[in-house]
Amino acid sequence: MAKNQKKRKNIWNIYQKELDLPKLEIEEEIPSNIQHSYFTYLIKVKNARNELATYLKNNDVYTTLRFQPLHKLNLYSKYAKKALPNSEFLNETGLNLPLHPKLTDNDMDKIISLIKKWTI
Repeated sequence: MAKNQKKRKNIWNIYQKELDLPKLEIEEEIPSNIQHSYFTYLIKVKNARNELATYLKNNDVYTTLRFQPLHKLNLYSKYAKKALPNSEFLNETGLNLPLHPKLTDNDMDKIISLIKKWTI
């Protein structure tokens, strides 16, 4: 496994351990027979995703909202035959946390500490 990939996997594992909190839904464990990119780390925050994203942004932690339900976009909506509840759920609750090889231990401590403080 390449150096950057190892770093991403390490960050992923730390998030998995530290963010298993009542107000969050974290990623499922990756089966050992699956090769994962560890490109993003998604948490789901029911009824308060935007509040957490704003709180983190106000504390200099950049997050992203990456799940746009394609069936709701004008370009594709004419092809949508039915609602896609999983896509809509991710759009409403999903928040991607920083996960990149240049993330320092101090950065991770800050992110985790802020999220834990927010969930109290």
